[in-house]
Amino acid sequence: KLIAVTRGGHEKADFDEACRGVHSLKASAGNVGACRVQKIAQEIESLALEKKGASIPTLLQDLEAALLEVRPFIEEAEKGLTE
Repeated sequence: KLIAVTRGGHEKADFDEACRGVHSLKASAGNVGACRVQKIAQEIESLALEKKGASIPTLLQDLEAALLEVRPFIEEAEKGLTE
């Protein structure tokens, strides 16, 4: 959902909205140790703050790929919390 918020903000040239979405994702990634996700989110946030959107779509693709890599670990951790 946060990627959709970021993408939607970028598509509307609403860099504040894009920044809000990716900022939350960056913080969550940091909380679970997803360093690559956090790094890419930081790059997107910086570009959104500077209102430089040309690279954001490519970085969003990278972010989605990074999230897919860590998703199994997050799901496993969540499962451990509920058992």
